[in-house]
Amino acid sequence: MQKTLCSLALIASTTLPALAADSVEVKVIGTIKPVACTPSIAGGGVMDFGVIDYNELKKDDYTVIGDRTADFTITCNAPTKLAIQAINNRKGTLAGATENVAGASMLSSVSPTLKFWGASTYYAVGLGTSDGAKIGGYSIRIADTSEADGVKVDNLYSLNQGSTWAYTVGYPGLYSYVANTYTSWAEKGKTTPIAFERYAGKLEIFAYVNKASELNVNQPITLNGSTTLELVYL
Repeated sequence: MQKTLCSLALIASTTLPALAADSVEVKVIGTIKPVACTPSIAGGGVMDFGVIDYNELKKDDYTVIGDRTADFTITCNAPTKLAIQAINNRKGTLAGATENVAGASMLSSVSPTLKFWGASTYYAVGLGTSDGAKIGGYSIRIADTSEADGVKVDNLYSLNQGSTWAYTVGYPGLYSYVANTYTSWAEKGKTTPIAFERYAGKLEIFAYVNKASELNVNQPITLNGSTTLELVYL
């Protein structure tokens, strides 16, 4: 009996007339491609000071060994407003001064006579250690030649993670007295970061070596500074 009922039910369902649908769905689809920006430093990001002769080092003072420059670009797949921040990968290795929360210290704290780009107000970070001794320090900044989408722009900096921005001719560089110093770019004469697809500028490095009396110069010493530049989307 149960099987018959099932058969009847099946027959009844297959002989019912088809009902016309009274609605149709419209689907709206697509994919929003995320913004992607890629930074690049010429030479693979290596600032090479070559071979430094021991006889060039001052015994009881710091020796400025000069500066290096490299092209720096950021390429985005759409107009993007962003900043960069420097992350010190060699905290605790700055020679001659106590480091702040960013692992940096102002040059004047290392020595009153120590100057980069003619000023003692830049912040320096360490060059690593050799045989337990701190090798020296360096400062890093963006040169005043920045362009965004082919137009010259000003370098801005923020000491409060982008809440406010400022511009000075000799801006403090990528490090300062706060942990997160942001660098961004604005139209000439303005202080609001702009969006761009391509940024082109130059990174500048200035470095000094510790007192020769503090180093073991009986063996090769390799400068080992390391900074990571991180993009921050605004």
